Amino acid sequence: MITGPQQKAKSQPAQRLVVFLHGFGSNGNDLIGLAPYFAHSDNAADFVSPNAVQPSPFGSGAFQWFPIPYIDGSSVEEMTEGLIAAHKALDEFIDQELAARNLTDENLILVGFSQGTMMALHTALRREKAIAGVIGFSGRLLFPEALETELKSKPPIVLIHGENDDVVPVTDSVDAQKALSAAGVKCDLHLSPNTTHSIAQDGLDKAIEFYFGLI
Repeated sequence: MITGPQQKAKSQPAQRLVVFLHGFGSNGNDLIGLAPYFAHSDNAADFVSPNAVQPSPFGSGAFQWFPIPYIDGSSVEEMTEGLIAAHKALDEFIDQELAARNLTDENLILVGFSQGTMMALHTALRREKAIAGVIGFSGRLLFPEALETELKSKPPIVLIHGENDDVVPVTDSVDAQKALSAAGVKCDLHLSPNTTHSIAQDGLDKAIEFYFGLI
């Protein structure tokens, strides 16, 4: 069962659900700190930041959505199996959280960082109905060649990436935008200058601007 920290809307019942998806070896506490920035002028969104589905081998309280071969020595098969399992679990979690609030996909926004962005893109593009939008920091699009047969919906997306990222190369977001655009998905790209594997102020500003364009 997926659980994690959350921040309730100041005005209830909530009209939107924002799900933060953390990166490899982190946990839900890492991104819930972004909630106040989005909630500053939005009193109607519930924010949830679940822990990923697998414990990470890199420390107590650390989680991962799926193994990463070049980091933990896992195989490509293990990574793929983990991704499939994580996608199923996240889909079920989203369905439960939306139903608990009497909301639908059009009220859902996914915000990911690094591996969380990979999960956000993989999941959103395979939902039967388009969600409100995806904000992806410092990630990549997994298996872009699968979009031709697996793409089910086309939510608006913004990808934000540090130009000096030494963990996930900035070219991954550049390539993702190209693949998504070619598949007919509206995808904006913002590159943060002099930024490594993190969220810079200009990137956060871009994310919030995109967010308020959705609601």
